Amino acid sequence: MVGEDYAIDFNAISGSETPGRVAYAVCYIRSDAEQHDLQLLLSCNERAKVYLNGTSIYETSSSRYFTADRETVPKISLKEGLNVLVFKVGNKTKEWQGSLRLTDAQGNPVRGLQNTLNPE
Repeated sequence: MVGEDYAIDFNAISGSETPGRVAYAVCYIRSDAEQHDLQLLLSCNERAKVYLNGTSIYETSSSRYFTADRETVPKISLKEGLNVLVFKVGNKTKEWQGSLRLTDAQGNPVRGLQNTLNPE
């Protein structure tokens, strides 16, 4: 489930509180053209890793309260065509949320993107 603040609530998806688990959220991003100087805004409660096209672009292992857009990963590039984004989120406690969003360097939505769960 995605909330109004675009957070994924992994407990709501699993149907119960599930401490001590790991979840993977995967999406495919189609870009009309090569795009550079984007930023990834993200947040999670605890451990997280983010991979873009098979390359690790972010990692944290600290616990904290969820706040949307807490972290910024600058200088993200997308290739023309299909890009794969993987969000690995670990959970030690009751709260288990995560969020990701791509913007341009000024925080505006990125044009020419289509998100999908199907890579075809």
